[in-house]
Amino acid sequence: VISPVENLIDIDSKVALSGMYNLMHELIQQHKTTLIFTNTRSATERVVHNLKENFETYYTDNIGAHHSSLSKRIRRDIEGKLREGKLKVVVSSTSLELGIDIGYIDLVLCLGSPKSVARFLQRAGRAGHKMHDKVKARIIVMDRDDLVECSLLLKSAIEKKIDRVHIPTNCLDVLSQQIFGIVIYEQTTVNAVYELVKQSYCYKDLKFEEYLEVLKYLSGEYVSLEDRNVYAKIWWDRETGFIGRKGKLARVIYMTNIGTIPDESFVTIKIAGTDMQVGMIDEGFLERLKPGDVFVLGGDVYQFRYSNGMVAYVNASVSRPPTVPSWTSEMLPLSFDLAAEIGKFRRL
Repeated sequence: VISPVENLIDIDSKVALSGMYNLMHELIQQHKTTLIFTNTRSATERVVHNLKENFETYYTDNIGAHHSSLSKRIRRDIEGKLREGKLKVVVSSTSLELGIDIGYIDLVLCLGSPKSVARFLQRAGRAGHKMHDKVKARIIVMDRDDLVECSLLLKSAIEKKIDRVHIPTNCLDVLSQQIFGIVIYEQTTVNAVYELVKQSYCYKDLKFEEYLEVLKYLSGEYVSLEDRNVYAKIWWDRETGFIGRKGKLARVIYMTNIGTIPDESFVTIKIAGTDMQVGMIDEGFLERLKPGDVFVLGGDVYQFRYSNGMVAYVNASVSRPPTVPSWTSEMLPLSFDLAAEIGKFRRL
């Protein structure tokens, strides 16, 4: 765990930020290939842009950004160049944490806390993929809270205290989806589905009464839900105990709505006058863009021209600095075990 400045408490934020980029540049130059992890897509874009601006003679075609909002073509291009050893530095959000086996990476930098011991070990494990190599990773901290959190994270990693895996149990929203999926496939009985569900570890303690409540919900027994456009999805014959799907579009509704990840609307970015796709941005970000605004995507600067439906058109050759400073993206949650360690340390 390293700090870019001598004193993290009594220092101007601009000086600390300048120190951070100088330290990153120094570390990058000491190694063949460096992989830098940030916690958000916006931070990834900001780091690539600032490294290019502050050290323009060092970073031109040898630096890349990698995150989920970039097009598959650009992501694959970055991964290919990384494998071939053509890139000096790649900045990523969480998209390169898993499944990347590249022998050229000899240093991993984490900007701020990875928020869990397991995630830090995954990130650090991207380095040192050669015979006799050791994993080499550094966490750069920018404030006192980060210093405490990252020091304890590293202590836990050394002591092999990896976050426990939490398996959710009796999640009735997921159970509703699974029951609906079963009855779309075939008519069956209430008891048969209950016996099947109970074989899953997650539902081994599910009470029959709770299961029946879910069936009542799915079969539209709560009429007041219709006022909120929630309609019955299955039929339930109380005499025979059989259940089955309801409505002709049941399969379509099921296939287009299954899952528990909240919907995110993304807008495709294309170069104006061509069909070339460069990536995607959140719909909320597009709503705040005005024609002429300049923003960063994949470390390159684009000027927004106009949008048509779910496609935004941009100019690629822009010499102006970005006018849009940041864009929204998901933040990482702090793991429970690490939070408990931090609480214990602070009490001591």
